[in-house]
Amino acid sequence: MVFKSDEDDSQAEVFIPKQKSPVILDKATQDGAGTLKHDELTLKQAKGMYKLEENGNRVFYKGGRKALTMKITSPFG
Repeated sequence: MVFKSDEDDSQAEVFIPKQKSPVILDKATQDGAGTLKHDELTLKQAKGMYKLEENGNRVFYKGGRKALTMKITSPFG
C-alpha cells in the first residue's frame, strides 16, 4: 500500500496479489475519520492502526502502517 504522501492520506494505492493493476482508494469523508474506499474495499484508520476489509466482512489486514506492504492478502483468490 502506498499513500499519496507521508503528509497526505487522502488516497492510497493498494497492490493486491494476483490483480493485474493496483486499486486506488479515495477518502470517503472529509470529517477526518480516516476511511478510504473503492468499490468493495475499505481501509479504516484509527490511532495509527489500519484495517483493510471487503464489504465490511472479510478482513485482509489489521495492524500498523509500516507492515501494510507485507501482510495484505488477495481478496480475489
